[in-house]
Amino acid sequence: MPVRGLSHLCVHPQDGGESETYRRGEPLPWVTPNGRLFIVPGESVEIRLDEQGAISVVSSQPASDVLTPSIAANLVATFLPGGVGEGATERDVIPLSNMEKPVPPSPGTLRVSFIQAPGREDMILVIQSGLEARVRYDAAMMVAGQEGLGWAQTSVCRVMPSLLAFEHWPFPIYALHLGGFRLEPDAPAREMVCE
Repeated sequence: MPVRGLSHLCVHPQDGGESETYRRGEPLPWVTPNGRLFIVPGESVEIRLDEQGAISVVSSQPASDVLTPSIAANLVATFLPGGVGEGATERDVIPLSNMEKPVPPSPGTLRVSFIQAPGREDMILVIQSGLEARVRYDAAMMVAGQEGLGWAQTSVCRVMPSLLAFEHWPFPIYALHLGGFRLEPDAPAREMVCE
């Protein structure tokens, strides 16, 4: 089922909280009652973290305003045959030096943008950092399985200070649930860690 055809979602918070239903087209409260960021394809949200990792939404806009079709196509092409990321694993750092990049987020914020690549099933999450410290987080994705839609943990990489991080999946994802945000001010600024 294409992600774009989804009309509503049931969110099952990972910590055993109650289910909540969000309908497409209605304004989302992005931050769930248990303090996680809930985002569906086509959305871009700029957030601020406090010292304990609690998040607050600063602004939102369509993801296409941030990740233009050409940026999205270039990110997907990274993983296609002949791309610089062909055969890359989750622990590899892929250079984006000759690629158009989105406008940076506001200083002191993170911008999270989630899209389905135009004309493909591929999904792309881009997190842009306007922070001076490395950021750790965890993520779950809503995917179709044998028993219908369900949540599955996914690996993620740390977000480096003042850089763009992106995750790519070659299959549809209906929503992402991001949480556990923590600033790592004492971590080496350019040491990539994925888990």
